[in-house]
Amino acid sequence: FDACPDGRPDPANWGFEHGYVRNHEQQWYQEKNAECADGNLVITARRERPRGNGSFAYTSSSLTSLGKREFRFGRFEMRGRIPIEAGSWPAWWTLGSVPLCWPENGEIDIMEYFRGGVRGNFHHGRSCGHRESQSASAPVNGSWASQFHAWAMEWDRDEIVLFLDGRQMNALKVSVADGEGHLNPWRESPVHMIVNLAIGGTSGGDPSSTSFPLRYYVDYIRIYERAAR
Repeated sequence: FDACPDGRPDPANWGFEHGYVRNHEQQWYQEKNAECADGNLVITARRERPRGNGSFAYTSSSLTSLGKREFRFGRFEMRGRIPIEAGSWPAWWTLGSVPLCWPENGEIDIMEYFRGGVRGNFHHGRSCGHRESQSASAPVNGSWASQFHAWAMEWDRDEIVLFLDGRQMNALKVSVADGEGHLNPWRESPVHMIVNLAIGGTSGGDPSSTSFPLRYYVDYIRIYERAAR
């Protein structure tokens, strides 16, 4: 995020989610909570009521590459620093871009944090709302969260492997999703990325005692695509 037009994420690569989106979360997503500063993407969550919708007590931002950049197979890398205060739910994740319902479209949480643990997850299923998951997590503390860390995903036709700071965190054989629905989302569909900072909701926890603002820093996201092997 060294080169951002007018201090904003490059619109050739990133769009935004707006308003309320999912998971009973307590934030209202808006573009102005994401900016580029000192070579980082900075997503800021604030305790404030958004203009025009006073029923929400928090604002934040969610970037998506849907309709801008989509990917199949390769290495995905992100270096960032995440907030871990109560109620914080930062993530960097992918969804299949073929128009199927969740989790038939396949979800990979390359980085997800909530309630004391950083996680790497795979979600898939044969129909809407019928979820199969393979999850891994590691406890983290304030000292860990004060530093930048590196996440990565290696993805080919046969296997997906997730890494945290160079160590394998989780792995999945792509064949587990064979025959579940209309297609295997990790063999037959491109994916798009989402980078977001949610507050509260089904996993984030209670943010009421947390001091705001919270900031999620992303130094870079790099994608090295390669042909299927």
